[in-house]
Amino acid sequence: MKRLFVILLLSLLLGAPSAANNMSRTYLFRQIDSNGGLPDNNVRNMLMLPNGLMCIQTATMLNLYDGADCQSYPFHPIRIPYRSTPV
Repeated sequence: MKRLFVILLLSLLLGAPSAANNMSRTYLFRQIDSNGGLPDNNVRNMLMLPNGLMCIQTATMLNLYDGADCQSYPFHPIRIPYRSTPV
């Protein structure tokens, strides 16, 4: 039983690097700035929407990027006053 455990453990450890090499991914990176469609270079927040669009918040605009084009919408954050005591 102990021998079987050692054989299984060794097979997992020796097989792990080859499995990791097969799972390597290549990512394409493209810088987006004011020359590429953003209204300014002051990015405040980013998130990916469930439909695959990237939502990029700048100082005054909310931008939706689909991988090729950037659509901008006016954005005015609501300022919520800070309360020091719980409600």
